[in-house]
Amino acid sequence: MTLQIKIYIAAGIAGVLILLTAAVSMWMTNHRITQAERAVETAKQAAAEKEKLAAQKETEAAAYKEKNEYLEKQIADMEAISRKQDEEVERSKSNTAAARRTVERARNTRSVASTGDELCQKLAEVGHGCE
Repeated sequence: MTLQIKIYIAAGIAGVLILLTAAVSMWMTNHRITQAERAVETAKQAAAEKEKLAAQKETEAAAYKEKNEYLEKQIADMEAISRKQDEEVERSKSNTAAARRTVERARNTRSVASTGDELCQKLAEVGHGCE
């Protein structure tokens, strides 16, 4: 083999190696791009699912907030009713105590025997005469 043939063979091999290197490099770049595109699609799907879940949770939170406000209003109404009932109980206690004192005073008052004529006279004084 001559030097010129060896150079042609070496150049051919070098050319094939360059082509193989370029092809492998293109294939690897294309493979990486495909992997990145898949990762983007997966991330988009995950984001859509999380967004859907977030919207659902916001709806649930709004419902709980509304229910909480309703219950707080009910509690406030019940507290107002309770205060009114407490005031009524206190008034009843005062009235009961006054009535008991009046009964005790009446029990302690000495009764005086009155005749029918005296009774009619006293009734006449207050405007209710006897007949």
